[in-house]
Amino acid sequence: MKVIHLASSLVIALALSACDAEKPSPPAAQSAPWVAIAKGYISIEGGMISIDAPRAGIIKQILAEEGDEVKKGQLLAQIDDNEAELSLRQSLTSQDEATQDVATSKTKLEIAEREYRRVLPLGTQIISDQSKQNLKDQMSLAREDLAAKKAALETAKAKVASAQLEVDKFRVLAPENGKIVRRYAKPGEGSSTLNVTRLFTLAPDAPRIVRAEIEDIFVDNVRPGQLAEVALENNEKKVYQAKVLRLSEVFGPSVQNTDDPTAKQDTRVIECVLSLDAPKIKLGQRVMVKIYPSGTVPPAGAPTAAAAP
Repeated sequence: MKVIHLASSLVIALALSACDAEKPSPPAAQSAPWVAIAKGYISIEGGMISIDAPRAGIIKQILAEEGDEVKKGQLLAQIDDNEAELSLRQSLTSQDEATQDVATSKTKLEIAEREYRRVLPLGTQIISDQSKQNLKDQMSLAREDLAAKKAALETAKAKVASAQLEVDKFRVLAPENGKIVRRYAKPGEGSSTLNVTRLFTLAPDAPRIVRAEIEDIFVDNVRPGQLAEVALENNEKKVYQAKVLRLSEVFGPSVQNTDDPTAKQDTRVIECVLSLDAPKIKLGQRVMVKIYPSGTVPPAGAPTAAAAP
């Protein structure tokens, strides 16, 4: 009887052992695949360009609107330049007069030189030496007068160039190729150079980048060349692949958490700039950045910029 009970106990023990063997062992704890995480925003290499009023006056005409693609040197707006135009016309008139004076002086010099050459071979029985000397002196005076008139002409030309430059200052031109992203100017409004009047904001034709703030606890984990994921803060399904370009050398306070009352106010960060192959992404959008270890490619589930919707 004891033998039967012992055998039964043995069978039950073996069955329980088999059940325990079938239970999967708990997975080992896995560390996060990224080495740094940061908040950032979409920017542009070199930054946005503020186009301010170069001269004070009334804005006469607006020739560019938000969303317009513009070329370097393209006219964007015209400020009232009546006084500058008047000054230019006066300078042109003075230049014309100076040009005429030079022509007159040249003619006088040619006459004096011709007369002197005519009498030079003549003997004293026809013309005295004193008369010859007088003609020579007249020729020298004509040369000096011509030199003075030429100098006056150069001065007049310089005044015209200065007046033309002043007229050009009333023409607001695009400093680079790019797109107008903001228009502040309105026809009829005044512009000032004392309190500088901003007329446009231009996004130049330059690569999109991400400016992220790396907290001090992550700084040692980030190096140029590491790959990263960039997800839009308001749509985490849109994920872009990025690459660390450079890191700032100076710590400073965070400027991206100023509107978050729950954020730590004493956090020290450095700026990290990442390249981003997404030329159509909107500037200024807030993003979350995950940076991966050197030599590590972001998970296959993260599409590149070209593949992201």
